[in-house]
Parts: sequence; structure tokens; C-alpha cells
Amino acid sequence: MHTDTTELIDRTIAHLRTLQGVFAEDFNLCRRSGLSQEARKCGDALEAISLLLPRLHVARTAQDADEDGFSYGRCSRCEGD
Repeated sequence: MHTDTTELIDRTIAHLRTLQGVFAEDFNLCRRSGLSQEARKCGDALEAISLLLPRLHVARTAQDADEDGFSYGRCSRCEGD
């Protein structure tokens, strides 16, 4: 299950970065064309993506830590001590 979760997070990060690029291009195009409502929608989407990416990176780091034997800041090998 860990591998599937890690792969899903990695794919999601990659897809969001791609989407971020598309929205950034659309945002600039809409601004230059005077389409303020459309630019605002693209800006809102960019803001949402910018909030999601750091959270996904944290989740990805947590997956790596679990793989290394740590869970929630505590070494699973040391729990009996």
C-alpha cells in the first residue's frame, strides 16, 4: 500500500505542477487581453494549487519517514524502550 500511496502523491504533484503552468499561461493571457474575470479565476486556481503543493510534499515526506521506520516522529524500533 505504501508504494501505491507514494506513487499517487508523486503523480498528483506532477499533475498539479503541469496544471499550475497552464493556469499561469492562461492568467497572463487573460490579463493582457483585458479579461479580468477569467484572469481572476485562473489566479484563484493558482492560489489553490500553491496551497496544495506544500501539503502534498509534507505527505510525501511522511511516507518516506514511515518507510524508514519512523512514525509520527517516533522510531517504531524504539517504541518498546
